[in-house]
Amino acid sequence: MKTIKLLSILLAAALTCSCLFEQEGPKMSAAPKYHATSESARETRTALERGDAVAKVVWNTDDRISVFAKSTLNRQYRFTGEDGATSGDFEEVAGASGQADALTMSYAVYPYSEAYTISTEGVVSLTWPAAQHYRAANYDPAAAIMFARSANENLTFMHAGGYLCISLYGEGIKVKSVTLTAEGEQLISGPVKVWAEQEGQVETVKAAFQTGATGAITLTAASPVTIGASSAAATEFWFCVPPTEFAQGFTITIRDEGGRETVFSTAKSIKLERAKMTRMDPVRVDMGDALPTEPGIYYATGSPLVFDPLVWQLSCLKSGGQAWLRAVDLENLGAKVLGPVPAALKLGLVTTATLEEFAFATPENKTEKQLTLRVVAMGDYYVTFADGDNNYYVMRF
Repeated sequence: MKTIKLLSILLAAALTCSCLFEQEGPKMSAAPKYHATSESARETRTALERGDAVAKVVWNTDDRISVFAKSTLNRQYRFTGEDGATSGDFEEVAGASGQADALTMSYAVYPYSEAYTISTEGVVSLTWPAAQHYRAANYDPAAAIMFARSANENLTFMHAGGYLCISLYGEGIKVKSVTLTAEGEQLISGPVKVWAEQEGQVETVKAAFQTGATGAITLTAASPVTIGASSAAATEFWFCVPPTEFAQGFTITIRDEGGRETVFSTAKSIKLERAKMTRMDPVRVDMGDALPTEPGIYYATGSPLVFDPLVWQLSCLKSGGQAWLRAVDLENLGAKVLGPVPAALKLGLVTTATLEEFAFATPENKTEKQLTLRVVAMGDYYVTFADGDNNYYVMRF
């Protein structure tokens, strides 16, 4: 009986120790939840700008941010609040793993990218988008980079850049893309380092471009945008731009649905500040003298027609909208496939072309013309000709 009693005591002790071990063993700590608030971006007011408004990045369901939760490990967090909120909670999507160094503070970047990295000094390496997407009367939220740092779980996101609005108007113009190009050597997109620092009592965001950065940003519409016909009804195109002083101004290149381009520029020094919106005065767009940028057949108004990409194409720029022209033979060129401008082609060269002209684009009214053309300008993929009456034609390769 004593043996049985002793075994019972030992068994009970073993079970007790087992329970104590399970209760006191190490636990995996859950990633902290963060509460985020976005900063307002106010419009500046100068002679070149108009209007007065405040822009805010609002959070929507499933928005993502990168969080460096007091370590150099890039964690993905998802917004769990209501759509359209300027503040709310973010929770980690999945437990991140990997080697990481400790940080004294937490840092966060909007929008999320697994490519973001951070130094032990709290400097984040990322890419400022050179390709941005058009949104009606708004900027591309995916390009609106914001940055935050905090010693706790409250993150106040600050705009890393500013916002430039180009307003366009014109009759019957459908815009596919708008490109902003800095004059001089100003950099506005590509690899960049971003960090927060104190300026007196105010915390702000700083940015510095790295090797590989460029001086251009292109805003592209998913489908062509018909711009307003008057200055009062001008259509807005918003760019997300790092804090920049265009000391020598900038150039805007507009491409329409047919691939034609037109350019306007300003040499005025313009400063774009962080967290501010800058609106330029409306600009009238006229594609009448614009050059096509793709092989094709175009009305003088800019509407494209279906074309055979295996044949050289010639567009008449001075037809007054009454006809379109197609090159069916360029005797001195001979090539019948797309490619670079032939090396033998020189400025001043005279060649002949057989053209088919369709009044109002109706094949029943087709006539043929034999033209003598002179090369007056050329690039890698286009040649501009002039005929004896000084009508100009452009051929895209």
